[in-house]
Formats: sequence, structure tokens, C-alpha cells
Amino acid sequence: MNLTIKGIDFYYESIKALENITFEVKEGEVLGIIGPNGSGKTTLLKCINMVLRPKVGAILIDSKNISEFDRKEIAKNIGVVPQNSTIHFPFTVFDIVLMGRMPYVDKLKGECCRDLEITEEVMKITNTKHLASRPINEISGGEKQRVVIARALAQEPKILLLDEPTLHLDINHQIEILELVVEIAKRKKLIVIMVSHDLGLASRYCDKLLLLHEGRIYSVGTAAEVLTTENIKKVYGIDTYLIHHPPTNSYLVIPKAVE
Repeated sequence: MNLTIKGIDFYYESIKALENITFEVKEGEVLGIIGPNGSGKTTLLKCINMVLRPKVGAILIDSKNISEFDRKEIAKNIGVVPQNSTIHFPFTVFDIVLMGRMPYVDKLKGECCRDLEITEEVMKITNTKHLASRPINEISGGEKQRVVIARALAQEPKILLLDEPTLHLDINHQIEILELVVEIAKRKKLIVIMVSHDLGLASRYCDKLLLLHEGRIYSVGTAAEVLTTENIKKVYGIDTYLIHHPPTNSYLVIPKAVE
């Protein structure tokens, strides 16, 4: 299975936010979207999920244009982990994950055995089963993020979109979440697209990186191809040192002192 983005442009009224965005992601791959604030990262995710509709271009899942899908079909194909998941009511963790089955639930009959089985399965995968009866507002940030990922997986998506999934998490929970995302991508052969501001973690856990600059693709490829001092200088406006760590194939990006 492939996800193909073909020449999409998006405008906020008269302001062009994305221009000629074209790339492809295959099943089992993790693509990291990086770039400074305002470069179009979250907008791009919303376009892929058709929350925002591009002015031109196409988004194809195995040659099928998802602009022709209804919201239920989109939810069956694309799971989303938003940047901030605010849940005001004290639903149990099990109920939150079960909400991911909504695209499949018959409104008259309610949840069936398969809905409960899928919920149990994804909670096991995300190590949230022991939290099942806990209110969602009484668990830690790292636990909550795993629950939100479990809810997205309960949709049985082909594509998983994550907008800064490690935001506000400490380093041990960041590693835990990213290890989980990569494991799920490989095990279930999902397409994973993840927005990240952490260049080091993105280089470590993503198969490819896509660097956005002012709404356009500035560079796309492996971490070695994208994370160069020249690219970082042009896009982020800072001089840096780059240190490669071969055991993890990750890059430490260290800003130089301003003279």
C-alpha cells in the first residue's frame, strides 16, 4: 500500500500555506515531517486527513483519491493522534479506546464482539490494558498518550498521523512512545507520518525526513541527506554542529554560539 501526495496547494483565505507538496510513503515506513514553526507541518497533516481540503492536487491511497471518501471511510483508513488531546469528561481508559471503533459501530445495535476484541488487542499492544478502568484524567501524560494512540489504532487504519506525539513528555516517555510507534508501523505494516520539532529523535526513529520551509518541501530523504548544516542554516537560520551517532543512526544537532 502507498500513500501518494500529488502537488497539493492549500490557502488560509488569500494566504498560501502549502505549495506543490509532492511525496510518497510506503507501508511500514515512518516519515518524519520537520521544519520551523509556521512552515506548514500541522496544515499538511490536516490536509492528508481531509480536515482541510487542498485547493489543488490529490491525496491517493493506492490510487484512490480520498477526496471522494466520506468521513467514515476516511476514519477507517486514517488514524490521528493530535498535538493536544483534551478530554474534559472522566471516561474510563477502556471507553476512550473503544471510541476508536465508532466508524464501524451500528448506531442501532451498538458495539459488537469484534469491537470489544479490537479494543482489547490494541490496549495490549500499547500496554494500556492495566489502565482500562482508570478515569482518563487520573493517569500520567505518558500513559494518556499511549491511550490516544490505542484509540487511533482501534480504527484499524492503514495510515497513522501523529502531530508532535512526544510534546510535553519527559525523555523516558518520549523514547517509550517513539519505540512503540516504530514497532506498530513495522508489525502492522502501517504508513506512519509524524510531525516533530526534535531533530535528533526524528532522525533516530524515522525512515525518512521531509523538511518544510515556508510551505514548500525544501528537502526529503534519509536523515543524512536532509540534516545537513547547510539545510539547517537555510531553513532554521542558525549555524550548527552535527554529530552522528552510528549505533542509533541518529544526529545530534548543536547550535553554535551567537557571536
